[in-house]
Amino acid sequence: MPRTIAKKIVLLGDAKVGKTSLAARFVKNAFSETYAETIGVNISKKNIRFNNDGMETDLLLYVWDVMGGTTHGEVRRMALENVDGGLIVGDLTNPSSMKNVFEFWIPGFIESSGEKELSIVLNKLDLVNWDPARTVSEYERVVNLIRRDWGDMSRDWQVVLTSAKSGENVERAFHDLSGRILRSALGNKVGEKIPAAGAQRISSPMKERFLVVSSDVESLIGKRSGLVMDESLKASSLDLQNPVTEEFLEFLDILAGNLRSMGIEPDRVEKYVKKWSDIAN
Repeated sequence: MPRTIAKKIVLLGDAKVGKTSLAARFVKNAFSETYAETIGVNISKKNIRFNNDGMETDLLLYVWDVMGGTTHGEVRRMALENVDGGLIVGDLTNPSSMKNVFEFWIPGFIESSGEKELSIVLNKLDLVNWDPARTVSEYERVVNLIRRDWGDMSRDWQVVLTSAKSGENVERAFHDLSGRILRSALGNKVGEKIPAAGAQRISSPMKERFLVVSSDVESLIGKRSGLVMDESLKASSLDLQNPVTEEFLEFLDILAGNLRSMGIEPDRVEKYVKKWSDIAN
């Protein structure tokens, strides 16, 4: 019987670099031409089986797709709590996004997470394949900058050229990062086992669920989010120490009512509630 370890990674980068498309290609093998802006954080998961010296290990990988842009610091800070690794994504067709990889995203990840496992993903390869020499030159430039600026810390980092549209190298990017995270976990004899699945128990850590809801509420109403979250929690029967799905859904219903009473459009509230309800199952 394979042992199971759960780990968390984040996708970081500017808006429209393809983070959501990369996650969808990896988790669902799907791609959409339609751009949909990520609001707060989207969480998906995928199980990957590794064979380590004849011993099979299932890695349950939680993929946190964080809204793009260099603002929204509180959302990023919460998403980076207890992270095990990161994919920082740049758009090969967008020099500004590539600049931010080095000036904002890598330094920010290191500052928040220390020396966690990291990979740099250069996405939208399908749009630059017409000029292989330019692509190779950009790849080499990125590798040289990383080695220059981060030295020994970057010795295990990978730089991967990907296309979320065609799927090229997407599995490789995620599997390489996952393998390094797993080797680190097994080498240090640490790792989170998946909570036992009870009939009505929430199946992933309550703290992470609240981080998602909290970040979304902050994006909706700003600094008032903490007060609204606290009031909604007190009005519900949800026990954070012993949470069950039904109580979590009750909390969401109360929170939705509070948001509507503050003047948030019902359609927007309904969209968020659907997202939050989906992660409760």
